[in-house]
Amino acid sequence: MRGMQVQRGFSLIEVLIAAGLLAALGIALFQLLQGGIRVSKTVTTFSSRYHAGRQAMERMTRELSMAYLSAQQNATEIVVQTNFRGKEEKVEFDGFGNVPFAKNAKESDQREVSYFIDRDRVTDKPALMRKIHNNLTLKLGEQGTVDVLCSDVKSLKFKYWDDSVKDWKTDWATDTSDAQVVLPARIQIELVIMISEQREQKFLTQVELWTRKPIMISK
Repeated sequence: MRGMQVQRGFSLIEVLIAAGLLAALGIALFQLLQGGIRVSKTVTTFSSRYHAGRQAMERMTRELSMAYLSAQQNATEIVVQTNFRGKEEKVEFDGFGNVPFAKNAKESDQREVSYFIDRDRVTDKPALMRKIHNNLTLKLGEQGTVDVLCSDVKSLKFKYWDDSVKDWKTDWATDTSDAQVVLPARIQIELVIMISEQREQKFLTQVELWTRKPIMISK
């Protein structure tokens, strides 16, 4: 029949080429999406670890600023005793700031707090630990519950400013043979965390204590 056009279909080679192009495009899109998800997870991990480090620094700063020594003692029966024990990698102290949440809880507004590095039982990696006991005792640092304050910690260092010699010290104790009779004027905190397997982040700050000399809370 004249005047009629015969419509020609796709050949097998053309179909295979089109399928190959579609497959290549799909693989490229999948890799692009996968890369985006990977970058998003990396940024989220960086952000969360950085935030955790900042929160840990803020908490240590706040609680260390409330450290104190009491001048009040019962000479006949010593029930509690306030002290401060600071080393380069660990600090233990008595301080204000406890807020009892349970009704009729046998707690005061003072507490014992410690900061140090230990291995996290969950991740099996070094972590910044916070040990707290919501009452004062005779033996600083022996009682209390331990919680992870910040994970993936590389190092923690403290320095203590001695105002009498105008220099930093790596040790400060009020319960030793050569004990200090006052608290340090300032405390420097250096915390280094791993925000990835290859990248670390350092936080550095100084804390000024509310009071240095032993105080009398009540008569």
